[in-house]
Amino acid sequence: MSSLIGGPFTDREIGARLARERTMLIDHQVQYWPVFLLQSDDFAGCAGLRPYKNDGRIFEMGVHLKPSYQGQGLAQEAARAVIDFAFKTLQVRGLFVGHHPKNAASRRLIGRLGFSFTHEEFYAPTGANHLSYLLMNPGCPETL
Repeated sequence: MSSLIGGPFTDREIGARLARERTMLIDHQVQYWPVFLLQSDDFAGCAGLRPYKNDGRIFEMGVHLKPSYQGQGLAQEAARAVIDFAFKTLQVRGLFVGHHPKNAASRRLIGRLGFSFTHEEFYAPTGANHLSYLLMNPGCPETL
């Protein structure tokens, strides 16, 4: 959950990503938001939500930080803000996350956030089976 995949990106790729994020905001009221440090306004990365497998009540959560900002507790702070927004504001039923099997820091963070392992899922950008987890909204009366 905490490292960027790909890059550097061309201007065309950046424009296409921005267009996808704008469409996601319009269609689903979610997107990835920039993460800035309060003390310095430095850009540290991004965190947010996107629909997961066309289920309007389960969203995928992600946190991606620049390497120089990893290991400082920022990913957990950003993830907790996203979880709070998803559960309290959007009233989603649950959140999905996944991580590369070699990313021990993400695995520890996901555990601290209360997610439960569900399965392995192939992720084409890395060519690996990523470990996958769910966190259900305790305030949502619906069940899976």
